[in-house]
Amino acid sequence: MKTGKTMVEVMRSTPTPNTLTTNVASASNDTHEGIKQYYIQKIEELQLHVAEKSQNLRRLQAKRNELNAK
Repeated sequence: MKTGKTMVEVMRSTPTPNTLTTNVASASNDTHEGIKQYYIQKIEELQLHVAEKSQNLRRLQAKRNELNAK
């Protein structure tokens, strides 16, 4: 650091290598987060669907058992 320059001035004048690479990596991370959220939502929807089907199955089994007991 040259005498007389503040740290902010030094940081501003320092070139930032790989700026494009950093931006691409950031965009890639955003894309990965978007994809991750998409699949998390899909998994939750499917889990809800399975729970509804399981509940319906138990209801129908109980109904069948009730009718068979008569």
